Amino acid sequence: MLRTEVATSQWPVIRVHSSDPQSGGATVLARINSVSIGGPVHQPSGMPPVVEGQGGLKREMFALSFAALFLEMMVIRWVPSVVHLVAYYANLMLLGSFLGLGAGAMASGRKWNLFPWFPLFLAADIGMLLLDRNSALGGSSTEVHFNAPPALLSHSFVLVEIFALNALLFVPLGQRMGVLFNRLPRLAAYAWDLAGSLCGTLAFGVFSLRYFSPALGLSIVMVVYLVIQGRRWWFSSIALFALVLVAIVSSEDPSAIWSPPRCWRARSTCSADRRRRRGSCCGAR
Repeated sequence: MLRTEVATSQWPVIRVHSSDPQSGGATVLARINSVSIGGPVHQPSGMPPVVEGQGGLKREMFALSFAALFLEMMVIRWVPSVVHLVAYYANLMLLGSFLGLGAGAMASGRKWNLFPWFPLFLAADIGMLLLDRNSALGGSSTEVHFNAPPALLSHSFVLVEIFALNALLFVPLGQRMGVLFNRLPRLAAYAWDLAGSLCGTLAFGVFSLRYFSPALGLSIVMVVYLVIQGRRWWFSSIALFALVLVAIVSSEDPSAIWSPPRCWRARSTCSADRRRRRGSCCGAR
């Protein structure tokens, strides 16, 4: 016959007393990590949390890392073609993306959830970029910028606005990734985060090489977000995403040709008479 006693401490111990003559009434001590007797389970400090359904969390971590890296590469390539001032500061978008992801990860312990606000942040960021697309680089009176509007004092704050809103765009993604890091084992979280980042980078490389389109690239990020977010906020998210895509498509230059390194705008240099005589264009620049 066995009689058990539970000793309550930080590391619960079960004493098992045996009345079997062969065991001589020995007492066996067994340590357990947690015990529940008619009450809630309290996880000892220093132990990794027990997570149910870690497969879904791992897939979500992969999708978030994929979307974050894909979006980061998108803004690094596309924004300088919209606001030419950014082209003079090559690392501006990269630093803003890192700042947003890091700030979001630091905010993962907060009670408020910023992940549903991602569509609104994206709409604000794209809207600001399209409004500032004609900003000119300030200079002295001896400088002449061809085909550029005159520089205004307000243009000096364009870079600050772009940097701030770009960082804010990545805060919801970083916060959600920080929550997943706290709920998954550290090694598994880092592994799935790294896998998603590498896949996002490779996917953008293939996408940029084969056929680059700002609207199509952001659509990929939007689809990943909708899959992660679920159907609770689908109506408002889809409405904001549709508004963003319409604004991007309507503002695109139809003569723009995206090559792997940069955006070229091809314009014919031959006259209509030469085209009629020769049947083809004499050149492009």
